[in-house]
Amino acid sequence: MLRKFTFCVVASVFLWGCETLEKGPELSDAGSEPIGEFLRTAAANSQNSFNYPSAVNYYHNLYTRDPDDLDATLGLARNLRYIGASGQAADLLAKAVLDNPELTALRAELGKAQLASGEAAEAAATLLRVSQEEPGNWEVLSALGIAHDLLGQPDSAQRHYRAALEQSPNNRSVVNNLALSMALSGDIDRGITLLREVSNRPGATVQVRQNLALMYAMKGDLTTAERLARLDLPPEMVEHNLEYYRRLYPNLVAGLQPQSAPITSGAPRAAAAPVQKVESEPVAVEPVEATPETGQAQSAEPAQIVARAAAPTEAAGGSRAEDEAFAAGFKIRLGGYASRARAEQGLTALRDAHIDLLSGLQLRIGDVDDAVYTVLAGPLASEALAADLCTKLHSRRERCTLVAP
Repeated sequence: MLRKFTFCVVASVFLWGCETLEKGPELSDAGSEPIGEFLRTAAANSQNSFNYPSAVNYYHNLYTRDPDDLDATLGLARNLRYIGASGQAADLLAKAVLDNPELTALRAELGKAQLASGEAAEAAATLLRVSQEEPGNWEVLSALGIAHDLLGQPDSAQRHYRAALEQSPNNRSVVNNLALSMALSGDIDRGITLLREVSNRPGATVQVRQNLALMYAMKGDLTTAERLARLDLPPEMVEHNLEYYRRLYPNLVAGLQPQSAPITSGAPRAAAAPVQKVESEPVAVEPVEATPETGQAQSAEPAQIVARAAAPTEAAGGSRAEDEAFAAGFKIRLGGYASRARAEQGLTALRDAHIDLLSGLQLRIGDVDDAVYTVLAGPLASEALAADLCTKLHSRRERCTLVAP
C-alpha cells in the first residue's frame, strides 16, 4: 500500500547525499586567462551561495568560450539540474560522455541528471556502471539507492544505502534516504527511529526534521508532525503542510494514492527527481539540488536558461518571450505598498538589500486586492526553489509568499 505512495513522495524528500556542496573534479585547464579565471571564480561563488541561475550564466559563458572545457561542462550541467533544467543537463552530459567515455565524473553526473529527469531506469544503469568502476563512491551509491526506490525496489535501494554508509559512516543524507526507504516500504516505525536519531544530532538540517514530520504524518501522529513543522517553517508553510498531512493518513489507510506530494527544498543536498505536477504540496525548506518538480523546460537549450538568469530588472515587462517565461514560472511576492511609486521604491530597496538572493531574477511590480502593490520576483523553475527563496527572505524578516503560475 505504501509503495503506491513512493512515486509521489520519493523524489521530493530523498537527498543526493552531499553534506557539502559538490565541488567536482578538475578535469581541464581551459580558461586560465584572466577572464576565464574570473568567470570560474564567479561561477563557484554563485553556486556556493545557492545562486544557481547566476552560476548557470557564468558556466554557460565558460562553456561557450570552450565547449571542450570539461569543468565548465560539469558545472553548467550541475547547476542546470539545480534550477530544474535536468533534461537539458542530461542532454549536455550525454554529448560530453560520448566524447569522453572514460571519465566517470561525467557519467556520474549524467546519472544524477537522468534521475532528476524522472528516468530512473536509465539512471540506475548509468550509476551502476559508475559504481562498479568506483565502488567507494558513496554519493553514487546513494543516488543508485534513490533510483531503485523510484523503481519500486526497496530491498535493492536499502542495500545500496548501507553500502554508501560503509564508505561514509553516519552520513546524514544517506541515513535520511535509508530511513525514508524503510518508511515507504511499510516499516514506518523503524524509519522514524533511524531518522529521529539523525535529527537529534548537532548540525541536523531542516529537511531531515521535515522529512521526520512527514513520516510521523504517514503514521497518523499529526501532533508530532505539526510540532516538528513549526520548528522550522513560517506559518503559511506550516498550514500548507498540515493540510496535506490531514489528507495523507486517511488515504494511506484506505489504500489510496494521495492527490499531492510533499516538496522539500533548499541546497544542492536535496535529491530531486521530477514527479507528476500536482496542485497542492507541502513545502519544507532545504535547498534543492535537483528540483523535485517538473519545472524544467526540457526542450530548451542552455542559452535559453541563461536568458532567464539575467540580472534583476525593474521593468513592468520585458520582451514577449520574457513575459511568457515570467508568467509560466513560479514567483515570490514581496512587501505591500499603497501606491505604485512606493512599490517602485520598495523594489529598489529589496534588490539592493538582497542582491545575493535576487540576482538572476526579474523583479516586477504587481498589484493585488484592495489596490495593494507588491514586488514579484521570478521566474523560478519549481515551487521548491520558490519556497527555499521565501524561507531565506523570511529569515531576514521580509514578507514573502509563493505565487504559482
